[in-house]
Amino acid sequence: MFKNKKIIFSNFFSLSILEVSNYLFPLITLPYVVRTLGSDNYGFLAISTAITNYLLIIVGYGFNIWATKEIAQNKNLDHRNYIFSGVIYSKFLLAILIIFISNIMLLFFEIDIVLKTLLAISFLLVLPNVFYPIWFFQGVQKMHYLTIFHFFIKLISMILIFSLIDDSEDFYMVPLFTLISSTFISVISLILLNKKFNIKFIYLNSNQIAYFLKKPFQIFLNHFWDTFHTNLPILSLSFFVQPSEVAYFSVAEKIVNALSNILKSFSRAIFPFIASLVNDSVSHAKELINKIGINLLFLTLIVVLLINIFSPQIIEILFGKDYLSSILILKLLSFFCLFTTIKQFFVTQGLINFNNFNLAAKVPFYGSLLSLFLMPIITFFYGAIGLSVTIVLIELTLLIITIAYYIKVIQN
Repeated sequence: MFKNKKIIFSNFFSLSILEVSNYLFPLITLPYVVRTLGSDNYGFLAISTAITNYLLIIVGYGFNIWATKEIAQNKNLDHRNYIFSGVIYSKFLLAILIIFISNIMLLFFEIDIVLKTLLAISFLLVLPNVFYPIWFFQGVQKMHYLTIFHFFIKLISMILIFSLIDDSEDFYMVPLFTLISSTFISVISLILLNKKFNIKFIYLNSNQIAYFLKKPFQIFLNHFWDTFHTNLPILSLSFFVQPSEVAYFSVAEKIVNALSNILKSFSRAIFPFIASLVNDSVSHAKELINKIGINLLFLTLIVVLLINIFSPQIIEILFGKDYLSSILILKLLSFFCLFTTIKQFFVTQGLINFNNFNLAAKVPFYGSLLSLFLMPIITFFYGAIGLSVTIVLIELTLLIITIAYYIKVIQN
């Protein structure tokens, strides 16, 4: 038991470091980027990021959950080589298709040249994502191999942003540095897999690749609909308000997303452990999920309280008085942090780990329907404030649905 706790803590620490580099480093550069690029260019950057997130979810295809579970439950080297190769082949095919379609659409749509440039660079981010096997390291519960390299490469990227971005004309450097750092991390990850775990590519035929595109489909739908409704706010704002108001909303959203993703990293850290535990003792797994869920709730409530107390200081110190409009948005979205963290914990641990993929996929699907119906209308009439309230209420609804599904699962 002590060994299990040590492994979970090690994975949580490693994933937290990854989240720091993925979310807090950009958060550190955010005030400088916002002030240097200006609110309009930063608004375009937020829009391109939201669009690119959809493409990354399609390429990810649910493998970060499904493949992690497969690796955790199968320790045979040949089978792990099979899983690794199938995932990479599948993601590569999806990436080539997405890059082709996205660039064709970019040629035909008349949009601002700044946004077009940002999108052209950002679309390429799907390629390093193909070869980034974080799911394997999570599955074998050896995240520390990857963490240190990831951290330092992201740190260098942050330093380059401060050093080389001098004015609003340097807007293209932000996604470019992300692309370069992501490529380095993917290359190092593949080298580590080969050296530490003897993982190699093996030949797969078309039927085998089709199997890999079929198995995680329900998890992919879960992630796609979740990403759809979480990125829809930026896209809704882009249609109805000025880029500057998009920027006000985006800075608050980035703070909340950074915090919620760090909190969610604990759920990802224990996912392979719970997946293995379900095979051994379902009752023990249920008991542990309930206990951890309650502790996570209290921790997240403390984070929400701190955000509401210190949000004026956070916004003014980081972004200046020009962004005081973001204060109320940040306070409202802090409750999104609470609801989404707890919701995602029970979706991952309580539904997916018990193989209830259909129920897990329904939760974000309902969220997407509500978002698609409500967000454009509310944004048109009430702008970023009304949109923030809508986001929180939708996420609360999804949390209630998730808990109801989880109770149904554990009773059966």
